[in-house]
Amino acid sequence: MVMTEMPALTAIAAILTALAAVIIAPAMANRTAKLQIRANVVSVNRQAWIDKLRDELAELFELLTWRLLQRPGTSTGEEGARYEAEKRSRIRLLTNKVRLRLNPLESDSQSLVDLLTRLNQAASRGEEADFDELMEKAVTTAQTILKTEWRRVKNGE
Repeated sequence: MVMTEMPALTAIAAILTALAAVIIAPAMANRTAKLQIRANVVSVNRQAWIDKLRDELAELFELLTWRLLQRPGTSTGEEGARYEAEKRSRIRLLTNKVRLRLNPLESDSQSLVDLLTRLNQAASRGEEADFDELMEKAVTTAQTILKTEWRRVKNGE
């Protein structure tokens, strides 16, 4: 009796193994594919975030430098006033876009927001020495943030 049960158990084990292979393998493949797709989407979105932040910061730094170098009476008349108002409005827009992209809970992001505020104040007052020092700190902080995000993209996070 033991001899006849052995082939039956072997057959059952073979059937269960085949059944497991038919069910588990596709389920695992599906799960792996979903994880890879998600990682790819996150990486693509994070890369787009990096690109936009870099572009916005570059333009903001340029406009803040313009504001620093702008001298009273340079732009006259209605057209000049409108031009300056557009530039100041663009500075506010870019500052807000950058702030909204950053994580207010991260220390580097907090530092960058503070530096942007101080840069704008220094530019408004024409304080070139302070402005140059703040600009260097802001660029360095921005580079740190961008580098951290780039590492996440590179690692597929």
